[in-house]
Amino acid sequence: MHRVCDGKPLPGRQAAGRLGLGAIGVALALAVASVSQAYAAQAVNLGPERSHPAGDLPYSVETADLNGDRVLDIVTPNTVSHDVSVLLGRGDGSFRPAVNFPAGKGPRTAVTTDLDEDGRIDLAVSDVFDRAVLVLRGDGRGGFGPPARLPAGDQPRNLITRDFDRDGHADLAVVNRREDEVGVYLGRGDGTFAAPVTYAAGNRLAVGEDGDAYDLDSADFDRDGRLDLAVANRASNNLSILPGNGDGSFRAGANYPVGRTPFDVTAGDFNRDRNPDLAVGNLDSKSISIFLGNGAGTFARIPDQGKGVAAFTLAVADFDADGRQDLAAVNNANTRYVARKEYPGSASILLGRGDGTFGKPSDHAVGTRPVAIAGDDLDRDGRADLATANRESDDITVLLRTDPGLSLSASRSRLTWPGTTTLRGRLTSAHGDPLVGRRVLLYRRPWVRGAFTRVPGQPDAGTPVAADGTFRLAGARPEWTTDYRARFVGDRAGTRAVASPLAVVEQRPRITLKVGRTDLRLGGSRAITGLVSHHSHAGLFVTVVVRRDGAVVEERRLALDREVDYGFVYRPRRPGDYSFVARFDGHPPGHLPNRTRPTGFRVIR
Repeated sequence: MHRVCDGKPLPGRQAAGRLGLGAIGVALALAVASVSQAYAAQAVNLGPERSHPAGDLPYSVETADLNGDRVLDIVTPNTVSHDVSVLLGRGDGSFRPAVNFPAGKGPRTAVTTDLDEDGRIDLAVSDVFDRAVLVLRGDGRGGFGPPARLPAGDQPRNLITRDFDRDGHADLAVVNRREDEVGVYLGRGDGTFAAPVTYAAGNRLAVGEDGDAYDLDSADFDRDGRLDLAVANRASNNLSILPGNGDGSFRAGANYPVGRTPFDVTAGDFNRDRNPDLAVGNLDSKSISIFLGNGAGTFARIPDQGKGVAAFTLAVADFDADGRQDLAAVNNANTRYVARKEYPGSASILLGRGDGTFGKPSDHAVGTRPVAIAGDDLDRDGRADLATANRESDDITVLLRTDPGLSLSASRSRLTWPGTTTLRGRLTSAHGDPLVGRRVLLYRRPWVRGAFTRVPGQPDAGTPVAADGTFRLAGARPEWTTDYRARFVGDRAGTRAVASPLAVVEQRPRITLKVGRTDLRLGGSRAITGLVSHHSHAGLFVTVVVRRDGAVVEERRLALDREVDYGFVYRPRRPGDYSFVARFDGHPPGHLPNRTRPTGFRVIR
């Protein structure tokens, strides 16, 4: 199964998981206007594969903190040995030997969440050979009790957990492959569930008894506060959207064509517009279909990405820490990579550009015939690593980042114009030792412009790294909401290039409003003027709200265009106490809202 990793520290990741819902620095004196191309070429450096034995035919991989030590562990269900393997993490990217727990007749997919709300992570597992979903309660130490059986349809496969009915309890949804349906189990919060309700997906006529519907994911596609479903149908080669009603039920929706034999669908925000998008892995057409959501429940398909990637499963993470979601895929039959054994396969990373498109895939060796992938921080260095489940070599492959460590933060992350902040960070080797004597380059990317440029005020050769590995630059002034990033370009000593995670600084505009305070006689008029003290550009508006004796009588929306001032002439129609508030609503994304204090005058006869 796929996971979404945002590269944040474990506490935030675990809280989200309860309900389901990453050479020559001194000589590089760049006269840089934009470095977007350099970032497009940024590589993700992964170390050699580390193999960890699992059971017989591991078929999915899930990460969670199972024993409360703030270190991610790995769970994989083994279809042939009828159990789940738990590999407890040590915090450095290595894992203890697998401990196996019985799990029915054919466990296929596992998800982790706290099903009985006792503060301990539990497991839900689809049992493909016993028409069941299994619940294994966790003991908080990495162990699990005997499975409790929930009835399912024929060949339940991929499984997710969310809160579909908005009652605060974890629910489950599973694809019953041979019945072309999704079964939804509403949780009671005590580890038990209501009887499943099924919803049609896929088309049995397209493939017969073998089934059509294969994978699913969930997000609020139409932004109505109710979770929806997306189902990949592997034979009819389409994607079904099932809008949610907010009570745990779903209705039929639109179908979208995809590539040949879609085996995976996963949700993300690939163009940073805060609307859920979808990625679909097409096994036979060796591509990834991208659907950009408009926030109204419909999608626009852009040209397929990752040509040559025979994606069996996908994972979403920010692997290069640039604030843009990337994709990772396991290639179950990817002949572009020369395999060592009978079944070719690899893991590919596709770096996102932030507009819904992705760069050329980079391939990485894993075990034999990988079938599942997860992107998460397995060694607690703040960067997304990879784990794959390999069905033929019966093991889990872990690939850790081998880049130097580079952090960046801002002393103040919320400002009012013209405020400034201090950028500071630390550069270390892959082993945590300070890289003394190097220099880092600092860049900024305002959300309203989209390209990285050098931060003013730093030396041409870059900001020096102190003896303790730290660096700082004071006086950085953002333009609206701005991404800041540090970059070390590598050196002749063999230290690789690395880019830091983003430091996001939000800046509110300062708004003024002048209306005059003296009384105005009825029939007269008054000039209402103001200023938005900030960088401006087309598409911004200020709304002036007019109240008489406390009641709203008018709202006037004024375009700023490329000016920062605004105004109009107001002629009251009735006597009374008038007050005015100017409000900047903060649209489009990257602009924070702000408003003035009420000010006004009295209108007399």
